[in-house]
Amino acid sequence: MTTANSTPITRAGYMGPPFTSREDMEKRHREYYSQYVDQSVINRVVQRIGADRLLASKDPSFNDIRLKEWDVLARALGPLAVSFKELRDFATLGGLVCIAKEAALQYVESQTRRRHAEADAEWLCAMNWTTPYYGVQHLKGLRPGWRISISDYNTVSTAYVVAPGGGFTACAEYVATSPEDARSWCEGKARSLDAVTQGGAA
Repeated sequence: MTTANSTPITRAGYMGPPFTSREDMEKRHREYYSQYVDQSVINRVVQRIGADRLLASKDPSFNDIRLKEWDVLARALGPLAVSFKELRDFATLGGLVCIAKEAALQYVESQTRRRHAEADAEWLCAMNWTTPYYGVQHLKGLRPGWRISISDYNTVSTAYVVAPGGGFTACAEYVATSPEDARSWCEGKARSLDAVTQGGAA
């Protein structure tokens, strides 16, 4: 959303020029109301509604949480990152609800990013390689039946993926300029094919 160096968006700037699409309307809506949100606002929203309920919501506008709860929260939202006056606006219950929901959305997005980062770290921990043997390395930590390997020939490195039941026939191959490039390609393939064991490498 907006950053510390962004030009503040006033109420007049939010309302005009006319929206060109639904996406434009949603983007501008978030940019405007995110200006009122800081970590303390997020904390108050999470404390009142509950982290589990926010993360479990299936509605992008949290409409599966009763409006009455948002109204009660909005009335007691407390200090904002900026005042309505600074943005040439005035407080309304609807505006405060929008701020609370923007804070909730930022919380959910931050938790989603954290989970993705943890998942990436777990994938990386799971994906280790065997010690090179005459230029050949195998990716460890794979589900049963998968075989992902590289062969380094000094000038080029080849990578290949064999799926369960594939025998010696590769379902994907790649010619790389370096072992690092080949390993990176293999790790990407392992993830996209869901071939990595979640419990980590042996």
